[in-house]
Amino acid sequence: MPRGVLKSVAKMPGRASNRLLSVIDVYARLNAVCKDRGGKQRLADRAGVSRQFVDAVEKGVKRPSPSLLRALGLEEVTFYKEIENE
Repeated sequence: MPRGVLKSVAKMPGRASNRLLSVIDVYARLNAVCKDRGGKQRLADRAGVSRQFVDAVEKGVKRPSPSLLRALGLEEVTFYKEIENE
């Protein structure tokens, strides 16, 4: 596992801000938004990306773009943690 841990911060109204989400949480949010809010094409249109891009993100082939994350109510941030000397 890499030393830096990549997480995302929730930024949705009505939710606790600064809640750290795992990558799995981001994919779960993507699937839920697609299911509950009109499908992949509608999300793609809202994010300004293609449906094929949303499909690739869903399959783990591509990383979510900043605009797609915004459409999901998220932004990407990177955290680092100290490791013990070996």
